[in-house]
Amino acid sequence: MNEFLSIYFYFVLSLLFFIIGANLCFKKGILATKFLGAEYLVLTWLIFVSYFTNDDRMLEYPHFFRLSTPFVYLLTPLAFLFQEFLLNPARRFRKWDLIHFLPFALNFVELIPFYLSSSAFKLVYIQEVLRQDSLHKIADNPYGWISMQTHQVIRSIQFIGYVLAIIIRLWQFFKDKSVQFIQANRLIFYWLTASAVFKLFSILFSIYLSFFPY
Repeated sequence: MNEFLSIYFYFVLSLLFFIIGANLCFKKGILATKFLGAEYLVLTWLIFVSYFTNDDRMLEYPHFFRLSTPFVYLLTPLAFLFQEFLLNPARRFRKWDLIHFLPFALNFVELIPFYLSSSAFKLVYIQEVLRQDSLHKIADNPYGWISMQTHQVIRSIQFIGYVLAIIIRLWQFFKDKSVQFIQANRLIFYWLTASAVFKLFSILFSIYLSFFPY
């Protein structure tokens, strides 16, 4: 029964996010919806891969290990760009905006040797991860440029930096607006404000669990 509920949770939820994300990406309209759709597609991939990479299935599906790691770097940049293009619908995507995706690209390139390695190599590494009972206690990164601990720190800094940027940018946009303007756009105002606060608390909680796993 637990396995059934697990499959239902992971695959039904990921399918739901995929449908929403694909619909937003291909929907005609402002560019902001495409960033929101991309964020849903990233969440789809993270949920889908997480089914195969929990402690019970890591050894059974070694090729899924670390497939989600680079994509975590996309979550907060996509959230930031979604808000930016929603607040400024006339804004065009510039080449300079690609810098938001640089951490993802570098981490993906870094992991290519691991992705192309054999199952035997992956199994040895995964067994060591499980033996130490943590994904973040192994100081030596056998396939990348920097350690997993360093990636944890970088991701934490990125998450907090983008969430603060989202909150500051939202405050700057609405601080000079009239009460009438806010009332006329109260749905967007309340939605973005609640979303920013939720992101802040979620990320702080996630960072806590990353460095102090239960």
